[in-house]
Amino acid sequence: MLYVGLTALTASLMSGLAANISAFAAVWTEDIYRVWLKRGESDRHYLMVGRWAVVAATAISVVASYLNFLFRDLVEHVQMIFSIFGSPFWAIFLLGMTTKRVGTRGAMSGFLAGVCMAGLHVVAVSAGWLHYGSIMNANFHAAMYAFSVACIIALA
Repeated sequence: MLYVGLTALTASLMSGLAANISAFAAVWTEDIYRVWLKRGESDRHYLMVGRWAVVAATAISVVASYLNFLFRDLVEHVQMIFSIFGSPFWAIFLLGMTTKRVGTRGAMSGFLAGVCMAGLHVVAVSAGWLHYGSIMNANFHAAMYAFSVACIIALA
C-alpha cells in the first residue's frame, strides 16, 4: 500500500507540473508572443514558439526547485515568492476593483515597480544591509513595501 500511495503522490505531482508548464506555454505563445511581439505569423511558427516555451518552462522549474535548498524550510521560500509577486499583484487587483483610475499601463507599471521593490529588499536583506529578527519578518516587510509601491505607482 505504501508503494501505491507513493505512486499516486508522484502521479499527482507530475500532473500538476505538466498542467503548469502547459499553461505557461499557452499563455506565453497566445497572449504575449502572438499579441505583443510577432503578429501575423504562421501556425507552424507559433507551434515552434510553444514548444520552446515548454522547454524554457521545464528548465525554469528545475532551476527553481534547486533554489529550495537555499532556504531553511519551504515556508520561507513560499513567503518570499508571495512577497515578491503576490503582494504587488494583490495591490493591482484591489485597485482594479475599487477604482477606474488605474489603466493597463498604470497597472503594469505598478506591478513591475512592486516586484522590483520587493526584489531589491530581498537583495538588501541577503547582502546584510537590512537586519530583521527572521527571514519571515523580512519577507513580511518586503510584501508591505511592494504593496505600497505598487499602489502608489499604479495610481500615479
